[in-house]
Amino acid sequence: MSHKLIVRKARRDDLGQIVNLWIEQGKFHAHLDPLHARNPRSRPSIVKYVRSSLYSSRALLLVAEDKGRVVGFACAHLCMRPPVFKVRPFGYIDDAYLIPAYRHKGIVKLFLLEYNRWFKKKKITFVELSVLMKNQIGRNAWKKHGFKDSIMRMRKKL
Repeated sequence: MSHKLIVRKARRDDLGQIVNLWIEQGKFHAHLDPLHARNPRSRPSIVKYVRSSLYSSRALLLVAEDKGRVVGFACAHLCMRPPVFKVRPFGYIDDAYLIPAYRHKGIVKLFLLEYNRWFKKKKITFVELSVLMKNQIGRNAWKKHGFKDSIMRMRKKL
């Protein structure tokens, strides 16, 4: 029997694998920007966040699975901008991470196909996400799928 990589909605039994990947993502981000280093005791907070995303009607947590192993995840939320804006509801892709060996294999496209269906069903007209400036892998992946620079967040060390 041949195994095929699938993208699907995360389940409760994926929690541990997703949390481990979230921690790996944190290490990757910390390598790019030390201010993104995770607190070594952050695991319970990550578990709580992943669990809340699993059960929220305003979130969609997806996983990429290969032969029963979670090799990546993406998490999106339905959000609302302040009342001063004409278009208030929007989709936000909060986090996404793939094990390095699974990058450049079309998985981001599969995540986005699922998110596009979900966002359209929820009457969302635009999607945003954040990516570290130094994360060229992430920036290239998102731009490849039509995301464009919109806002630049700046930082000043004190």
